[in-house]
Amino acid sequence: MKTDKINDTYYAGFEGEPEIRVIYTNSDESYVLKIWNGYFEILLDCLI
Repeated sequence: MKTDKINDTYYAGFEGEPEIRVIYTNSDESYVLKIWNGYFEILLDCLI
């Protein structure tokens, strides 16, 4: 049976706002990191 482990630490408080999900899946587990889109845009801006 496949199980999902979701870390929404970086999305809590932003419910209803755009989110980005980073998903890693192996044979029996799936790990999901949910982050607020604003955090992701800040990370991209720092790369420039």
